[in-house]
Amino acid sequence: MSARVRSRLRARLAASWVAFALCAIPTAVLGSDETPPESDAFSDAYAAYRAAADEGRYAEAAEFAAEAQTLAAASSPKDDELIAMLGYRHGMALIQARHHRDAYPVLEVAADQLRAAYGRHSQELMQAEIALATASWSDIAIGHLRRAVKIATRLGLADGILIANAKLMVGQRLRGRRGLGLVEEAAAAFDAIGQESQLAFAHLSLGRIRMANGWGEPADHFDTVLKLAGDGETARQRSLEVAAHTGFVELYAKQGRHDLATRHCLAVAQIEPRPGDEDPRRLYSAAPVYPAAARQVGREGSAVVEFTVDAQGIVRDPKVVSSEGGASFEEAALRSVEKWRYAPRFVNGKAVPVTAVRGTIKFTLGDLPRR
Repeated sequence: MSARVRSRLRARLAASWVAFALCAIPTAVLGSDETPPESDAFSDAYAAYRAAADEGRYAEAAEFAAEAQTLAAASSPKDDELIAMLGYRHGMALIQARHHRDAYPVLEVAADQLRAAYGRHSQELMQAEIALATASWSDIAIGHLRRAVKIATRLGLADGILIANAKLMVGQRLRGRRGLGLVEEAAAAFDAIGQESQLAFAHLSLGRIRMANGWGEPADHFDTVLKLAGDGETARQRSLEVAAHTGFVELYAKQGRHDLATRHCLAVAQIEPRPGDEDPRRLYSAAPVYPAAARQVGREGSAVVEFTVDAQGIVRDPKVVSSEGGASFEEAALRSVEKWRYAPRFVNGKAVPVTAVRGTIKFTLGDLPRR
């Protein structure tokens, strides 16, 4: 690989750092209208990485990014910046593929390489620390986030969107009081810099964290999301609307306020109607209670339940059509399904019941919370 080619690629890779945001991760480094710099093995691997990332095939993108890094290291072993950035791209592709445990060691190496290539207080290293925070858990994530904030403060970026996105992502993963605090900080930052879309995501997370833990009033956050989503003209706005209405359905279903839940079930059905040949969209599934006797003896089971979803998205007349493990699993499955809520099917602008809808409930000991 020629020095000119390496220089061009490094410049393009470096330029992508500035636009990076964890909630909207760029899937390619070169622009979509550009071609690889040379038709050699490295360029082919890099082009394959870019194509896979553009198409959302992140697991494949990770493999091609790793191959490109290996080829770059073999042909240009002293080009530390290029090798480090390709390692970072490999790790980010793994995160996008939701292979967080695999991503963490890759990003650790990339962070060391970026530190050596750009320095301890560089934006490149800050980005790597952010990525490591999203690929790890608990105190480890907090440690990486703190290091990223420290670098950002030195660079005058602590109040910017990159750190706000990092706090949002880490807060979502941590949940609990610590997670709640981080998401609240992210929301305040998004509000200050006028990032309404990200602010809506933050309020959605705050509503879900509060609902999961019984803290405060989640409905206030879901209301804020609906206000920020505006008129729902874009796909992103409609997605936010659906998420907020779904949050309301879960909240009110758990509280037994079925009429209020119905209003939001209908709203989802109108925002994103399902084709007539598809089952209605399930919005809330009550977790089944594992039969105590079966749990004590380590027995697992399952049940397939058939039912009607009426015009209000309520389950009617559930019956077990097949099961494994015994009658106790059938009874537990029926009790759970009776509480499910759906976005009903609309035909000619009117909600209609749908018969012969099926759901499968599995009782697996490994899924039980630890005592």
